Amino acid sequence: MNNVNHLRRLRFRTLACSGVVDRRGDFIYVKPDSYPRLNSIRATQSEGPSGEGWDRSLMEALANSLGSADDVVRFTERYGPLNARLKSGEKRTIRFKISDWKNLQRQYRDTWDRMMLGRGRMRLPAENLPVVAGEQFDWWFDDLSFKAGSLYRLLLLELYSMPRARLKKCRRADCRTPYFIAEHLSQRYCTTCKNEARLENKRKWWSANKSKAG
Repeated sequence: MNNVNHLRRLRFRTLACSGVVDRRGDFIYVKPDSYPRLNSIRATQSEGPSGEGWDRSLMEALANSLGSADDVVRFTERYGPLNARLKSGEKRTIRFKISDWKNLQRQYRDTWDRMMLGRGRMRLPAENLPVVAGEQFDWWFDDLSFKAGSLYRLLLLELYSMPRARLKKCRRADCRTPYFIAEHLSQRYCTTCKNEARLENKRKWWSANKSKAG
């Protein structure tokens, strides 16, 4: 079992949709290809009756996006609009500003940094985390779940519920995707940098020992 996972009875879910994305200046338009459906982030690969849902790389994808217009388009095409309040059975074109998306990403990174660096009792941005319109508790099979008002709210709640020791930033100075959720508490580098370092060590070993191998 992947030891990044932890047991919990409360699942966060949200209405989400993907579709055709069109960029016009600072605006992005999303024409859904299906009606919004409830989705969640899995705590394990096999979690849930159907095993459906995003994995936690979605949290890393938001934190690590370079934030260019093309990156925002790619993120939206894959996961859907970040801050749209969708309604079940409603299929409408959604519009948002790229600058608003980048502001939400900046807030997300700031929260990740504070949680990662905090020790002991950490004060949240507000004394209470208020619910927003359309959010509610409901039952998902045998588990109590909380329906978040948007994809961003889902990601924020998942971040707040994550053990802080698992939230990391890669120690490699030039890493382009520094934010990651650690599988092991001693992990210091993201998966990409760890794999690259392993390959580099293999190349160095081969270069130093190829004459002996021949």
